[in-house]
Parts: sequence; structure tokens; C-alpha cells
Amino acid sequence: DTSDIVVKPLSRFLKTLEIFSGATIMGDGSVALILDVMGIAAKAHINTKASSRKDEGFSDDAARRAERAKKLETQEFLVFKTAAQNAHAVPLCLVQRLEVFPASAIEYSGRQQVVRYRGSILPLIQVNSVLGYSPSSPPDVVRPSLNDSESIKVVVVAKSNRFYGLVVEDILDVLEVDGMIDDSVRDREGLLGNLILDQRVIVVVDALGIVDLELIRLGKKAPDEVTASTRSARDVQLMQMRFKQKAVRILYAEDVAFFRKHVSKALSRAGHDSVVVEDGLAAMKALEESNDGDFTLILSDIEMPRMNGLEFARAVRKNSRFKDIPMIALSTRAKDSDMKAGREAGFNLYLEKLNEAKLLEAVDELTQRSGDAVELVEGSGKAMDGGVR
Repeated sequence: DTSDIVVKPLSRFLKTLEIFSGATIMGDGSVALILDVMGIAAKAHINTKASSRKDEGFSDDAARRAERAKKLETQEFLVFKTAAQNAHAVPLCLVQRLEVFPASAIEYSGRQQVVRYRGSILPLIQVNSVLGYSPSSPPDVVRPSLNDSESIKVVVVAKSNRFYGLVVEDILDVLEVDGMIDDSVRDREGLLGNLILDQRVIVVVDALGIVDLELIRLGKKAPDEVTASTRSARDVQLMQMRFKQKAVRILYAEDVAFFRKHVSKALSRAGHDSVVVEDGLAAMKALEESNDGDFTLILSDIEMPRMNGLEFARAVRKNSRFKDIPMIALSTRAKDSDMKAGREAGFNLYLEKLNEAKLLEAVDELTQRSGDAVELVEGSGKAMDGGVR
């Protein structure tokens, strides 16, 4: 017999297929698509609410636009269990895969727990230990107290071109949320904030920050090479106050709701005004409809539908009105080939996502240098001439 493990919404590149609402991974590893009854009806031009819409003064087109706008603002989170009382979650856009390994597969490379994975080695990071939920010794001291017949649940994430496995107690669900993350209460490093859903608090984990914290613990990364959530609140606050003296207006293109909300909130806290759109095509339209000088800087994701970030950058650089506006690429992909493609397309900087401190430093650097090509060295926070590598 097979059983469902988790239901996952369709990739953003497939969301235009209205007849499907998502996909589920079955117990035997196969994938099954989930049909959307209302989507099928719309595809077949069956209007089940024609009379009510007419009475309410809404057209089908208006209803579709409203539904599309709602989907654009929906954030998706993978919910999992830890040793803490409340459920925890990670933005689904950061999740590469979900894996289950037998405990007997755990091996060690020095102090680092690893498993053999897809022809390579996957470092394992115990979320309970990093977040301080586990009263036991650090994971490299003793082998986890699991029988070889037991299994571990792993959330695979990617950072700086390599995969890491976040070990959790159980995978619970995938949720769609419209609200913002409340980051006013964070009592430890490695957390982004909290969500309130169905009268319960769900703690949102900074997956990439947890990777940084583990690398620091193992001595593989210097303490100053960290993502925003691992810096002290005071450090980030001082940085925001400094940048508020140099507020600029920024155009930001990003198709994933979580990143749109997270980055725009960070920019707002620093005193910057931002116009946020969902892809490169919408960003070009915003530029074309703007007056000269309206935008001081452009931020853009790379992987977007309709017009991706590279296509968008090329279009901007070919337009005499916008070609001198500084551009920063924000991406989860950081291979040398990706950075080279970004430079050739016209980006001044290529930064990894979810690093508020480096983003604010880059905004300050580029706006002060009036669009001169600069490069932010990974981990140093310093800029140097020569464009993006």
C-alpha cells in the first residue's frame, strides 16, 4: 500500500496550468498530480457562478484578476516538528527536496554528520541542536540515539552551490499563508519570526542562517560571514539607522511572495521606498511608465516566469532611458557561471538571497557610486571594481 507524505503546490513555472492544484509524493516515491475542479471548469468555460457574479457586478475577467493577485501574495511554507512545543516552518521556496534516510546511513567526516547522497556527500545539520532545543551534547559528540531500523527526516536546502540536510523530527504539512512574518519576537539566532495561522503560532526558521551557524560551530566559516538573522538585533538596527539618511526609491522584481515581502520589509525598515512587481515584464512596464529619475536602483530575481532576470537586465541596458540605473541580482544560485551570466546581462552586483545586511550595504555602495560596476566579495562585505564575477 502507498500513503501520502506531503502535498506540494505546483512550481511557480507551472502555476499557469489551472487544471492542477498541486502534486503529492506517494509512499512508493511516485508523484501524483492533484486535479483542481474549479480550474477544470474554467478551462472548459463552465461558469458555475455566472448569476451571482452578474448580480454582484463582477465580470469573469475581474474575478480571475482578483484570484491571480491573491495567488501572487500567497506565501508557501513547509511545516515540520522539532523538540520545541510549537510547530516550525521554512519557506517552501528554499526547500530543494524532502528525504528520509535510515539511521544506519549516518556517517561522519571529522565532526560533521553526513550521508551519501546522489553520488556526493550531504552534510547533516541537527535543527534541534543548532536552535538550542536539544538538552543533549552537540551532534558531533555521540551518535544519535536511534536504532538502525529507525529513520531521520531531512529537509534539503541549497546554499553557495552545495546541498545541506536539515534534520527535523517530522514533516507535517505544506501551508499557504497570506500574512506577513512577524519578526518582532526572535529569542535566538536562526529564526526569521512567527506566523499566526488557525489560532496558533508557527515559528519560521531561517534555513540558510542555520547553515551558517553550523559552519561557524565547525570552524568552517568566520563569525562575520553570516546571514541577517545571525547578526545581533542591535547591529542590524544601527545599520538601518545609518541607511535611513540616504533613502532611495527601488524597483524590485521577484515572483516568490515570501522573498517579495521579506526584502521589501527590510528596505522599508532602512527608510527606502520600493515598488515591487512579480517578474521582469512587469518591471519593464513600471520603468516605461515612470518619469526619468523615479528609480535610483533596481533589484531583481533571476528565475522568473514571462521575463527572467537576465532578460530583464539586458532589456534595461539596451534602453537609453534606464541603462545607467544600478542593478543588483538577488538569487539562490551562486555558481561562477551564474555570476558570469549576471555580469554579461548587465547586473552590477550578484548577491545571495536572505542576507539583509549585505543587501543594505550593497544598496548604499551602488547608490553612492552612481552606477559604477562594483563587486561585493562573498563574506567580506567589501566592494571592489570590476563588475560581477
